[in-house]
Amino acid sequence: MIRKLSAFFLSLSLRTHLILLACLLALPSMALIIHSGVAQREDSIRRGFWEARRLVNGIATEQYNLSGDVEQLLTALAQIPDIKRHDAPAANVLLGDILRKSPHFGNIVVTDPGGAVWASGLPMTKPFSLKEKRAFRNAIATRHLSSGEYVVGALSAKPTIGFAYPLITANGNISGVIAGNIDFNVYTTLLNQADLPNGSAFSIIDRNGIIVYRNLNLEKYIGNKLKGDLFRRMASGPDRDAFIDLEVTGDKRIVAYRTLRLPGESSPYLYIRASVPLEGVLEKARWAELHNIAILSPFLLVSIAIAILIGNTCSIRQIHKLQEASHRLAKGDLQVRASDFVAGGELGELARAFDNMARQLAEREQALRKNQQELDDLYNNAPCGYHSLDRDGLIVRMNDTELRWLGYARDEVVGKLVFTDILTPESLKVFEKSFPILKERGWSRDLEFDLVRRDGTIIPTLINATAMNDTDGSFLLSRSTAYDMTERKKVEQKLQELNENLAKQVEVEIGRRLGHERLLARHARLAAIGEMIGAIAHQWWQPLATLGAIVQGIRMAWEDKCMDNAFLESAEADAQMQLYYMSDTIEGFRNFFSPEKVIERFDIRKKIREVALLVAPQFAESGVRLEIVDNSSGDPLEIQGYQNEFKQSILNLVSNSLDSIVEKNLHGIHGNDGAAAGGRVVLSVAAEEDNVVIQVRDNGCGIPDEYGDKVFEPYFTSKSAGKGTGIGLYMSRLIVEESMGGRLSYTSDPGGTVFRVELARNGFGGEHAHGH
Repeated sequence: MIRKLSAFFLSLSLRTHLILLACLLALPSMALIIHSGVAQREDSIRRGFWEARRLVNGIATEQYNLSGDVEQLLTALAQIPDIKRHDAPAANVLLGDILRKSPHFGNIVVTDPGGAVWASGLPMTKPFSLKEKRAFRNAIATRHLSSGEYVVGALSAKPTIGFAYPLITANGNISGVIAGNIDFNVYTTLLNQADLPNGSAFSIIDRNGIIVYRNLNLEKYIGNKLKGDLFRRMASGPDRDAFIDLEVTGDKRIVAYRTLRLPGESSPYLYIRASVPLEGVLEKARWAELHNIAILSPFLLVSIAIAILIGNTCSIRQIHKLQEASHRLAKGDLQVRASDFVAGGELGELARAFDNMARQLAEREQALRKNQQELDDLYNNAPCGYHSLDRDGLIVRMNDTELRWLGYARDEVVGKLVFTDILTPESLKVFEKSFPILKERGWSRDLEFDLVRRDGTIIPTLINATAMNDTDGSFLLSRSTAYDMTERKKVEQKLQELNENLAKQVEVEIGRRLGHERLLARHARLAAIGEMIGAIAHQWWQPLATLGAIVQGIRMAWEDKCMDNAFLESAEADAQMQLYYMSDTIEGFRNFFSPEKVIERFDIRKKIREVALLVAPQFAESGVRLEIVDNSSGDPLEIQGYQNEFKQSILNLVSNSLDSIVEKNLHGIHGNDGAAAGGRVVLSVAAEEDNVVIQVRDNGCGIPDEYGDKVFEPYFTSKSAGKGTGIGLYMSRLIVEESMGGRLSYTSDPGGTVFRVELARNGFGGEHAHGH
């Protein structure tokens, strides 16, 4: 097929070729236009995805903030005295005032334990109950903020989703529920600000797939269930996604969605879904493509006309004259001069080439004979061996180099010996297996053969071979290149011996390293257990003292004969409270030092507070102040990692600061108030770009400059004898940098030390960490 097309193309006239050439020259421009159009389409689609995601994320963020506002508001209202007293007139006034100031709320109501509404932000035109509403039932059951599902407000008459929060009395009973619902009209403003194509829409869908709000065709869709396949894709898919699909309206659209959950609820309570019409996204790209094609077309027609004119004038006439000269040259007229007929330009150069052709043919024949002699010399005296075998393995050619290796004369080998005659038995097996493959496949690479010299000695060789075939594809002979491997074998033997020795040394060093790491891990664990026991002792001093006082009180009551059931019950309750506290303390410490390494997402602030509570007794006993400073401006400070190891690393840093201050006081350097009164450790947390930064700052004795990074080396300590193990800071660096992919550094001067921990906020450094 290709040959036929090629022959057809070559049979065309030069004029046709010129026209085709003009069209061909225009092809890059056309291809560029098409490519630009495709790129514009892809860019438009990518922007459509981005816009849809942006709208969904904006609504989701607003809803997330709004749910937080709802929780804060309902929690605050639950503490209002008027609501606790069930003062309906006062509560109605309060709720009504809140609704006027918060247009994003549809209504706020308060119910009794049975669900009957007794207070409302909107005027109550009729009595109604929330007893059957999901938010009410879940708030009663979980005693936490709960989300509801699609409803039409009894007073506002608007489609909405409600939230409910239980009213809990001082004795732990539920006296009712305070509920609020949302007016979703506020989200239409987000769509107007997004500058999306006409027809863009978003829907807010409850947990059952019912459309709660939609910016387009509200009456048609609100209250109806989203098509099953569309809702199933969101319910069974990831929490957020974007794709091209058929929207509820039936047209092809770019769709993005995101789910929202309340803390403590396993299933989403809301789905945010946005769609952008695909036709609107691509419309601009199509017009740009048509405009470019319209501009190119006139230029293409002009180029074809110019190509035809130039071809006739400058090429076709001279080619005819050149054809006549070539015919005379083909008949053997070597005296013909094509330059007499054609002159100037490339065709003139071609005419002069014809004039030189006869002379060059004679000179080339002489050069070929000389080159053949040089090739024969190169073949015979090459630094490697050459030989050729026929289909039966008979040696039909061999160069002088290989003959010298073997110690034979040419007439003793060529046409006389088969290649197997000069092979060892082991190499013979390799040849019998590889030679048929060579004839079938056409090549063999890097085959090792041991050749037998005339004197019986062995020469190791590496042979590559290529098959030569006739026109029918049948094997004629092989062309093989042989390399002397004697020196290489000696080197390989030496390398093998070196590798064996090196492997033994590596095994010894690995054993030493593993033993060292096990010892470090054991010491770190023992040090942590020691700190835990000390902390437990501090935590138990007060409850043990309280238990002693209770026992002493029982003894005194018995001696005074004033013990009764009320006294015993009170003493027993007090004792049980202290025992529960001590039990919780043990459980907390057990979880703190749990060896399980589970990747979890946790709140930095919470874990820092837990560490502060753990070391509070030691700080109080030492007279050192521990301050926690939050510089994050309310930003979320969640990371993903090993929360117990994180707490252990912070505990090591805080304990190190406490030891530094105590060490400073031992050497007589006191604060303004004497002793350890001036001791101060500040544990701060902040958000910097994509990182969470924790700093532990103290006014202790500082770290001398000459120690540098030695403070992070195992068993290195600058503390007094018996005051430190030298592995706390080492383990903190392992945890922060290897287990959690962060960074631990410090700065120090005689006035104190600052340790700085940096961890990624939106990712997990463990992807690049090695663990420990």
